[in-house]
Amino acid sequence: MFCCGKHVKIEAEVCADPVWCLCGANLELDAFPLSEELTEQLWEWNVQYGEWLEESDYDDDLLVQRLGKEAIEDFNRRGKELAMRVRKELGEDVQVHFSPLKMRE
Repeated sequence: MFCCGKHVKIEAEVCADPVWCLCGANLELDAFPLSEELTEQLWEWNVQYGEWLEESDYDDDLLVQRLGKEAIEDFNRRGKELAMRVRKELGEDVQVHFSPLKMRE
């Protein structure tokens, strides 16, 4: 479940689970003792990013341009909420970090 200690990062990515070790290793979401509801919501959030990116020809700049700042901020807000719920469900022994989508100016 954990790679390099009890630290995980929630970050959306195409063709990968949305849970990462701080060393960069992708971790299997289903290996974590999370509720079915939270696991499903994390998958949905991650898939949304993949669909957006695919529609933007895998170009982050085009993605931001196409969706707009507000949509990206909403996506990041949702991701942060999910990360906070992961933290709550995994307990105080685990440090959960969130990596938002970056918007280039």
